[in-house]
Amino acid sequence: MGFQAICSVCGSRISYIASLKELGELPGFDVPRESLLISFIDLPDTLVSMALSRSGSIVKLSLEDGERISENRSGLRKLRSRMWPEYYREYASRVDLLLRIYGFTAAQDVLVTLNTFSPLSVLALSSRALDPGRSVVLAIMPGESAPAPEAVNSYSSLRVINARGFQAVFISESFIGELSGYTEEWGYIDGMDALHYIAISLAGFSRDFFRPVYEDRDLGVRSYGLSSIIGGSGSVFKNTLSAMKTLLYRISMDSVPREVLSLHLYVTAPGSMLKEFEASYRDYVRSLEGVINHTLHMRERDSRLGVYDIHTIFGFREYPECEWLRRAYDGIVARNPDANVSRIIGGEDELKG
Repeated sequence: MGFQAICSVCGSRISYIASLKELGELPGFDVPRESLLISFIDLPDTLVSMALSRSGSIVKLSLEDGERISENRSGLRKLRSRMWPEYYREYASRVDLLLRIYGFTAAQDVLVTLNTFSPLSVLALSSRALDPGRSVVLAIMPGESAPAPEAVNSYSSLRVINARGFQAVFISESFIGELSGYTEEWGYIDGMDALHYIAISLAGFSRDFFRPVYEDRDLGVRSYGLSSIIGGSGSVFKNTLSAMKTLLYRISMDSVPREVLSLHLYVTAPGSMLKEFEASYRDYVRSLEGVINHTLHMRERDSRLGVYDIHTIFGFREYPECEWLRRAYDGIVARNPDANVSRIIGGEDELKG
């Protein structure tokens, strides 16, 4: 009869056929089911992000010198190239799996902040774990001095955003360099710290942030610019209407489209100021022409100094003009067809305006 395996615990015979059948029925696992996920893709750690990193609703994915994985953070080893094709071959399936494990497919809404010039951005944006119908992207764009590999990654990310139909807020590096403000919790913040603060503040409005953006999609709005006042007060602005009027002149794009189609304001202020903000908002909207959708969302907060925050997204029909990125992309693709992002999204080489 040959060798017969015996269970050392109960003494019964072991059936290999039955065992294989049982092994084939692997148990499932439950993914986290957050109503909201906030994700940072290949962004540097900041005071704000590190303080909030223990929250189960914040997920970080980055390129590092070595690999690591934890409850809400994964680091992938840097490869020789800086362009996305090598990373796509090596890590695309792993990034897709990580996003699923972290609960991206189960979350009601996802806010993704990413460096478009990182190769990980192309991988995350092309993953089917990230649903354009339930996601908003804050996309950081490089300036004209970006090296060719970063320009290729950035333009490829823009192409994926367009092809998959993501609603995206575009933020230039120069805007981040000038971004600053005062908070009673963190003190003076600037740069990436301030951007993390804005992203988490917007996500704090939950459905009031996501619903108007989803609604805009049906109205032809395809992209957004961000404008923020962090720590506004009566000593800085004459009144809240004056503060609102400055927003249009500090939009986060290097090249701002001409026609504003939508406007959504997110205000955090002392309760005594909310009525003033509501009246100022009505006057401000009346001063803008061509706006087809606008909303105001306010949250009360205690403030010893009476400071307030205004975060605004302006909606446009067109994507931002990034001719310098396109020139770099076209030049590299002409010499290296492997860098043509059309092969993973199946789209045309042109961005639809």
